[in-house]
Amino acid sequence: MSSEVNDGCDQDLIDDIDSEVRLCVDLYSSTLGACCLNFAEKKLYLIEDTSINGDLSPIIGTIINQFQAKSLIVSSRIPSEIVQELTSLSEQYSFRISISAASEFTCSNLESLIKELKSEELMCTETGSIHYYMLQNLVTRSSDMAITIGTLNALWTSVKSSNLSDGSIKYFNTIEIVGIQDKMFIDVDSLHALQIMPSFGNRPQFNQKSQKMSLYELLDGTETSAGSKLLRDWIIRPLCDIPTIIDRQNAVELLTLPQNAELLQSLKSNLKKIGNITPVIEKIGTGQRKWSQWKLILQFLEYSVRICDLVLTLSVEGFAHELPSCFANSATLSQNDTFRALLEFMEDFIDFETSFEIGTVSIKPGRDSILDELRSKYNELEVLLQSTVKETSISIGSVDLDNINAVYIPQIGFLISLSCGFEQGVGLGSEIQDWKETFRTSTHIYFKTRTTEQLDSDYGDIYELICDREIEIIQELKQFILKEANTMLEFHGVLIELDCLCAMATVANSYKLCKPAITDNFELDIKDGRNLLVESYVDSFVPNNFSFTNYEDIESKVVVITGPNMSGKSVLLLQVAMIVVLAQIGSFVPASAATIGMVDKLLSTVQTRESLDKRQSTFALDINQISKCICLPTERSLIIIDEFGKGSDAIDGQALFGSVINHLASKPNCPRTLATTHFHELFRNDQNIIREEWAAKIKYFQMDILLSTNGEEITFLYRLKDGISYRSFGNYCAKVCGISEVIVSRAQELMQKLEAGKNLVQEFTQMSADDHSDFEKAKAIAHKFLSLQLNEADTSTENVELILSQFHNLFR
Repeated sequence: MSSEVNDGCDQDLIDDIDSEVRLCVDLYSSTLGACCLNFAEKKLYLIEDTSINGDLSPIIGTIINQFQAKSLIVSSRIPSEIVQELTSLSEQYSFRISISAASEFTCSNLESLIKELKSEELMCTETGSIHYYMLQNLVTRSSDMAITIGTLNALWTSVKSSNLSDGSIKYFNTIEIVGIQDKMFIDVDSLHALQIMPSFGNRPQFNQKSQKMSLYELLDGTETSAGSKLLRDWIIRPLCDIPTIIDRQNAVELLTLPQNAELLQSLKSNLKKIGNITPVIEKIGTGQRKWSQWKLILQFLEYSVRICDLVLTLSVEGFAHELPSCFANSATLSQNDTFRALLEFMEDFIDFETSFEIGTVSIKPGRDSILDELRSKYNELEVLLQSTVKETSISIGSVDLDNINAVYIPQIGFLISLSCGFEQGVGLGSEIQDWKETFRTSTHIYFKTRTTEQLDSDYGDIYELICDREIEIIQELKQFILKEANTMLEFHGVLIELDCLCAMATVANSYKLCKPAITDNFELDIKDGRNLLVESYVDSFVPNNFSFTNYEDIESKVVVITGPNMSGKSVLLLQVAMIVVLAQIGSFVPASAATIGMVDKLLSTVQTRESLDKRQSTFALDINQISKCICLPTERSLIIIDEFGKGSDAIDGQALFGSVINHLASKPNCPRTLATTHFHELFRNDQNIIREEWAAKIKYFQMDILLSTNGEEITFLYRLKDGISYRSFGNYCAKVCGISEVIVSRAQELMQKLEAGKNLVQEFTQMSADDHSDFEKAKAIAHKFLSLQLNEADTSTENVELILSQFHNLFR
């Protein structure tokens, strides 16, 4: 999908109404409001008004990524520089952007807007999932929705301008309020750079099959497509609500108890069968009779009952918490037998075998006397038609039964058919003159006779009568289903959540994860932390402790990690970020113990392959990312900085990195910051750039190595320890990676001279001993040449030979 910016809402915004996801955003007085309409899900998302401090574009980018928007409508009062950034994002993430007048984002008459939505019948009230009065209360009585309701007005205006508001399509039947304040903010770049979500490119082919390229891939052992989508939403927007996090943790803990191992597998196998009933209920509500749709409802009810029964068998021995909400809801449903009764009712009425054969719902014999009587008559038609043929042949005086037939055609009725030409036979003309020709084909002519008219009167349009009666019965069945539609949809949501929890429990068992403690403080203490993505493809992994508190129990808010290249610094950064995300989605974490203080924003300067798609220089990307990390964080944020400044020269890069660390440490509400660097000179004792009053906020770690006695070989220990490393050992890493020995030796020579403080220009313009010897030889030859006495006038042979002899003597 191409990228473009239009003034106003272009009708070309929608290519495919069934897959359209349209997002509308406005900013007024530093307050962001937004709404999103997903046409496929038939769901309207209203995003609560949120106060924004700092750069807006990363937040909008995250919202776009969260809802997978294909069309973005922004207000004309959003600053042009932000629109330009969003336009560049549109090229990368394939969405269209249009600008609408600010006046369209102002809804002066809320009641009029709501009534207009209702009059267009956009809300499917038959299932009871949402209705007019609920929407009216939401938008007219909430003080936190003013900007958002303006975006709803603009969104609806864009739908009308696209000529889609004909009232024949129900665009949404569910409304969901989405808050930004109770979720962790992770910008799109960080989601991919920190390997939380998979990259947009193709999966590398050289990795082992067991290797996972992102946290989402590793966790996504869900059994349903809806579960996979919900898990993705959880990972993209982790929680900042401690009670909900703890509820999920308790559910995972209960599922990972050894005595529930077999039950966990049973739950997963049953969850695989529940399907997605949200669109099915809607189709049945419109009178859909396809067996495939009704079968999905039956299958959902059957496996929901099985799952409820399984939940009742959960062992809580050794479990010291309240029953998690998803299990409590399942237990409640199992006790009131709602689904069991509905399942038995449907099984009692529907003929599964016949429904499968004909592709539409069929009612079992013996369930309706009127239908049974009609079917009995219909089954007698074959005998009746044969008898009619005999009577007709006698009446016209013909025994040629091969040319005479009686048929029944739904909606037309009973007919007599004669082969073409047979009606002109001898003696037939007078007999069939009272027959009325109904239609003819190339081989037969079909007539209405007194006999067929009498059959029409006696039997009626029997097939249509059967269909009409079945429709009446199915309509009654439909009403029973729709009566419980809300309960089914709500429980479907519970099962999808259970699917995600089962996936997390499976990973917790497989990788021996622990339950972290979640607090409202600012600590971040991890014992024996591991990087699951690396661990998924290596034979062994060295765990590390990490903490933002130093040994004197003074809270350190900034951690600087140094160490050689390839020593594991970046792996540790990703490890900490992933543990925080796992903890705040309610999962267990790869550590022996962990205490996570709530993180509200996860920001990073880690570059990825996708960063190159933005067509900026490495240094420009670095600066843009660090700007985001400076402008957006709060005291509860976590910033990950990976070798910032390496895209510029050594002096500028060091100066900028040192200034950023000083700035963050100087803030009264300093965010938790984890940084790696090779700018060791900044932190030498004799020239440490950190001001003394901020030094207590900064803690230094290094990645440990084992150096051979000759100092030429390194063993990487991948272990974090206190202190600062003052060497990067880049030459050794180059050698290990296969760089030519000549290049490595030359680099070593240059490095030694630089470390000694020597001037490279002077050093490499001085001659070596061999060069000096060659120079002296050349100098002596030049002096001898200049001292030659040559007689140019004498061209005799003797003189020429003399001159040549003198030249030869110059080089002896």
